[in-house]
Amino acid sequence: MREKWLRTPPTASAQSVASTPLRYDKHKVTPAFPFGFGLSYGGGFAYSGLRTSGRTISFTVTRKDGGASAAAGCDTPQVYLSYPNSKEPSEPAKVLRYFQKTCEASAVISYTLSDRDLSTWDVQAKAWVVSKGVFGVTVAQAAQGGEQLTGSITI
Repeated sequence: MREKWLRTPPTASAQSVASTPLRYDKHKVTPAFPFGFGLSYGGGFAYSGLRTSGRTISFTVTRKDGGASAAAGCDTPQVYLSYPNSKEPSEPAKVLRYFQKTCEASAVISYTLSDRDLSTWDVQAKAWVVSKGVFGVTVAQAAQGGEQLTGSITI
């Protein structure tokens, strides 16, 4: 017997496909393999010293074993932003804005946010508009779970 769709299957747009894994936060779902899982390997890593100044975000990544082995592994910390006023159901709770791979025993990672990083698409104006307010900043090994730092930045 053929199954019938009860409703038309959703169409995939570039925006919905790109942000779907990050919607898990908004719906309180814990995936088996969160977005970004597996980018870090080898020994464990710890994050510390999250600092924000203007549009610049910086933090320290340290290998937990102290870098005893040259082949101890690499880490790829990811920087996520939570936009102010992101209450629309179609918007993800946070978006990936930067990531950087490091294989050093200790490294300071720094990133300066661009206008595009802080913008949302205004449908009526048909243009990118820089959002104003307090943005949440999360530095993590994956979109959900794992080592994390949290803070905020005001634009």
